Amino acid sequence: MTALEITARPVADADRATTARTETAGARGNIAFAEHSTDPVRLYLRDVAQHPLLTREQEVMLAQRMEAARAAIDDVIAASPFACTRLMQCLQGLREESVALGSVIDLDRFARMGAEAEAAAHADDVVEEIDETLVDADDGDVAGVPPAISAAEMAIAVIEALERIEAVQADPAAAAVLIRELPLSLDLRAELIAAMRDLNRRIVGVDGRLARVVMAGGVKREVFLEAYLGKEGEANWLATRAAKGGAWAKLAERKGEEVDALFAELTEITQTIGLPIGEFRELAARLQRSQNEQTRTKEAFAKANLRLVAALARKHLNRGLPFLDLVQEGNIGLMTAIEKFDWRRGYKFSTYATWWIRQSMTRALADQGRTIRMPAHACEALTKIRRCAVQLRLRRGIEPTNEDIASALAMPVEKVAELLRMAADAVSLDAPVGDDDDGARLGDFLEDSATTGAFDAIAAGSLREKLSEILDDLTPREADIIRRRFGLAGTEETLEDIGRDYNVTRERIRQVEAKALQRLGRAKHARVLKTFLEG
Repeated sequence: MTALEITARPVADADRATTARTETAGARGNIAFAEHSTDPVRLYLRDVAQHPLLTREQEVMLAQRMEAARAAIDDVIAASPFACTRLMQCLQGLREESVALGSVIDLDRFARMGAEAEAAAHADDVVEEIDETLVDADDGDVAGVPPAISAAEMAIAVIEALERIEAVQADPAAAAVLIRELPLSLDLRAELIAAMRDLNRRIVGVDGRLARVVMAGGVKREVFLEAYLGKEGEANWLATRAAKGGAWAKLAERKGEEVDALFAELTEITQTIGLPIGEFRELAARLQRSQNEQTRTKEAFAKANLRLVAALARKHLNRGLPFLDLVQEGNIGLMTAIEKFDWRRGYKFSTYATWWIRQSMTRALADQGRTIRMPAHACEALTKIRRCAVQLRLRRGIEPTNEDIASALAMPVEKVAELLRMAADAVSLDAPVGDDDDGARLGDFLEDSATTGAFDAIAAGSLREKLSEILDDLTPREADIIRRRFGLAGTEETLEDIGRDYNVTRERIRQVEAKALQRLGRAKHARVLKTFLEG
């Protein structure tokens, strides 16, 4: 028993307290042992055990904090003018069918919002006609449950929503309200957030360069900040202050061109974002605060549930991935569960997260657990076959055949046999053979059909020598033609190719070849080559 999982087995009431004390002591011993261990698994389990589990109330509180942070981020995105511009580009892409719907809108949230809106609109009718919301005995359908929206209907609804934004894009406030109602996809949200952060970095960079230039020109930092912040878009900023004389006049004389160039860059950024620099600074600050809050909440949520991932990872051991790899994949599923958890549905987070963690682990096992990858659907079918085989073995007491499994699963026998054949583990050619320390490997005992054996290599060498001796009886021209025609020089060549080199016709080459073969067919040559043919 480890520090992660202290689970008392069902025992008699008289032994329950003793069992609990024993398990607690064992867990403490494991933690103490882990403190002096260098095993990464033990160290990880020790760290995970230090984070307490969340109560139901704490889960709801964290989920609400995440929801509030996400809503604040969405407010910032909706308030940025270039979000409207980007959505108009997406609208054009949807009209031209060059943009995928899922890259613009979170389809699950959009469909759920539509169903909830429809249910709310018909709430009075549902109350008045409660009897008609029961199961229809004729067709077995449940009345009152909104049908699944089709992809075409969803595309039309999204385009209509974007067209409403297009109609009011001249009014930033009205457009922001409509954008806020759209559940943007994670990719599009990330793109808009990245654009805001990049622009903010550009502004901060200009601020820093401008401060250095101004202070190098003789103006104190405090004086500069008081005159600069909130007045970034002011026309003739430096000229207005230089007219008063003093340090500003000296700055205009020394660094006027540099200051004007930096303010021109600020003007360009202002035109890009469509907002005054001061308002954009506030939006960027709100975005940063909301993202920090979201990150802290996610981290608290994740740390409290790491032991759940470790417990589920144990159940997937010995299936092709080491423990820490399973934990890593499970943590990815845990983060997905944190993103999608809806506290209003009433179930505990661990119940919901278990499905995402298991799904992430099983997908990783299907993709990475085998040397030769099997498709996910084949892995699922193989799991059913193995489970069925165990059940049949326990029921009958004998090993089931492929036909028995196929009959129980209503699956073709050929498919069962093929999946079981695919399930065989790959064996490494570098696997050691025997218990001796002679370094023998499995690959040393397997024949390489692509490599010529020692006997064949010697025979081939002797044949080449004899052929060379036989060809010496021919004229150089005849020997060259025979070598090239029969590939003795490496590749076989046509009569036309050889005739082109000798500047004669292909018929002449054929005649020379026939004459040479006739000479090679003599008895003394045949006896020499007969040995190789019989061998």
